[in-house]
Amino acid sequence: MTIHATALAVNGREKQIRKTLEELAELSLELHRALDGRGDSEHIREEMADVMIMLSQMELVYGKVDGWKQTKLDRLATRLGMKLDA
Repeated sequence: MTIHATALAVNGREKQIRKTLEELAELSLELHRALDGRGDSEHIREEMADVMIMLSQMELVYGKVDGWKQTKLDRLATRLGMKLDA
């Protein structure tokens, strides 16, 4: 069992969803601080790591995002006028 699956099994789905919300809020706060000139890139990277860990757990709960991720990247590329790789 992976560490992400173990965390879900030990802590439960609801607790890990709430933890994901908490980590997202902490990253948001650090990014706001950076925009205000009070940011610290080390704290931002730390919060990014926390969010990535929790998002890996959310993929176990809700499923992989690969299809959605590619759709969103394709849309972004189009908006940026980039030629999509075949």
